[in-house]
Amino acid sequence: MVRRTNRELRTLILNSFQNQSLPIREIAKRAGIDWYSTERHLTYLKGRDMVKEVFTHKLLRLFEITELGNSIVEELKKKRQDKKIRRIINRSL
Repeated sequence: MVRRTNRELRTLILNSFQNQSLPIREIAKRAGIDWYSTERHLTYLKGRDMVKEVFTHKLLRLFEITELGNSIVEELKKKRQDKKIRRIINRSL
């Protein structure tokens, strides 16, 4: 089993939002990460204003991605696209 970095896990979490509020359990399921790790990374992302907690109850917490989080996701997508283009160019040379 390959161990994923914190950055990879947080990227998976940010990508799991689709402009909707989600409970931790659903975020964990979409990202393929256990609940406890997801909760810890959401706390980190919340502290960095990348996600916000929109509803809190003793049995349910809902999170949604912020504008900053969305801009980071878009920037990461651009970087991935640029890498793919460079690989294609390098193969054709």
